[in-house]
Amino acid sequence: MVLVRNIMSGDVKWVSEDDLVTKVQSIMRNTGFRALPVCRDDGQIVGIISRESALTVTSRRSNIEVRGLMNTNVASCKPTDDILMAGRKMISARVKQLPVVDESNRVIGMISSLDILSAIVKQDYKPRKKLVKDIMSRRVVFCHENDELSKVWNTMLESGYGGLPVINDHDVVVGIITRTDLLKRRSALISRESGKTKRIKVSRLMTRNVKTVNPESDIEEAANLMVSIRVIRLPVVDANKKLVGIIDTEDVLRAYI
Repeated sequence: MVLVRNIMSGDVKWVSEDDLVTKVQSIMRNTGFRALPVCRDDGQIVGIISRESALTVTSRRSNIEVRGLMNTNVASCKPTDDILMAGRKMISARVKQLPVVDESNRVIGMISSLDILSAIVKQDYKPRKKLVKDIMSRRVVFCHENDELSKVWNTMLESGYGGLPVINDHDVVVGIITRTDLLKRRSALISRESGKTKRIKVSRLMTRNVKTVNPESDIEEAANLMVSIRVIRLPVVDANKKLVGIIDTEDVLRAYI
């Protein structure tokens, strides 16, 4: 049995309630973390702030403190939990990262859905479902390569998705764009206060040559691909490379847990 302490990251970055959200954005931009624990000086957790929440703050609202956007209803796990239990907690809370806390509720590590999936793949666990088509979402939120970043930003905020497949005029997947990409170009986002936009297209910022799977792919194949290239979502395409669905680590974990 693999325990959380065997795979968690001990390199924990956390912020205080009175830190500015711009500090959160900087840490997330530099580390790629999707969420940061909010802690007291002794490391005791009091909340968590997500990348989605951090993205709601524009440069013109840079005086906003973490306490104004953090979630105080924090899902967490113990170092002695097994990874399947941690995976269930993630699925239940609809998050991709969990703080690992000790008996005093102090943060001692972080664990991600990709950490758990990596351990599952390494241990050669077998999924209860067989094919990608059995777990994929068919109603996909996506964007066009010619969309402006401000539109994609709003789509992410409204949908709650952290990454969107990018298609061209023929519905062919040509890339993917994530919240991390947008954090790196925060100046390109819309300013709600001024209503001004910088007209930068998705095609300038998206990741090209994106890896995909098809509906008939084995779930084990998809899991291995996610782990090997360190991504949490994969577009699902048909024989003509047209977008027909999407899967993420939560979908894949559900097939195993």
